[in-house]
Amino acid sequence: MMGIERLYYLKNATVVRALLLHVVNRFELSSLHLTLMFDWSGWILRIQVCKPLFPRNLGDLDALLQEYGQLQRLDPKLTATFAHLDSGIDLIEVMQADHMPIITCGQVDFEELEDFCVQLSSGIGYSPPSLC
Repeated sequence: MMGIERLYYLKNATVVRALLLHVVNRFELSSLHLTLMFDWSGWILRIQVCKPLFPRNLGDLDALLQEYGQLQRLDPKLTATFAHLDSGIDLIEVMQADHMPIITCGQVDFEELEDFCVQLSSGIGYSPPSLC
């Protein structure tokens, strides 16, 4: 399905917003498939390249990702979650089965990201550093 894939860990919502703004402004979004998940200590961003990018653009994407986050290794839980998503299982079913909040899967939705942070903060009564 998709060729090149990058998986990064980002420490907080501010970093996520900044990175996603750069990605939106610098790259043709139809070339990228983004999956953003929250795991309480931070954020996991998977970027899949679904249309060929020029080598220079791929290098720019890698540099941008390294500037904002760190490479994330696939553990069994993430492997299962991504396999479920990639197989076409409904997003809600994946979140319920894997107990992993998935904020976006496909295109960037900044409103969803903001809503998630606000709702989770109000639900738990404070804003942990990963939501700031």
